[in-house]
Amino acid sequence: MNKTKTNSFITLIGFLLLLLGIYATTRTGVNLFFFKKYPTTGVLSINLMGFPPYSQRDEDCFYPQLYFAQDGESRDPSEAEKKYEEQLQRSCINGIQQSRESTKINDISVSLLLLFLGTGVLAFKRFIV
Repeated sequence: MNKTKTNSFITLIGFLLLLLGIYATTRTGVNLFFFKKYPTTGVLSINLMGFPPYSQRDEDCFYPQLYFAQDGESRDPSEAEKKYEEQLQRSCINGIQQSRESTKINDISVSLLLLFLGTGVLAFKRFIV
């Protein structure tokens, strides 16, 4: 490849990285400031199957558990079963909160990385070629 084609290719890569960084930063900002709780899926999730990826929600932790007696009839839970169910719900909620925090940190770092790489490639393309 000659120098002009290489320079154009590097410029294209720089602009693509910069545009991805701007997009990711904008979506991260929207998630931070306009949502009550940060989503559990990242801003740059790759969706190859065509349907939206599953992300866990708080409501998933509160499905009622059914308890049955020996004869197959439903029954009320015992105190130990109630405590265990509450413990499972707290554990589930804590897991979702940790997932939100790690997704937020990952989104911020990926957004800044893409902005930095795009700006760096465009600023220093004359030294690369």
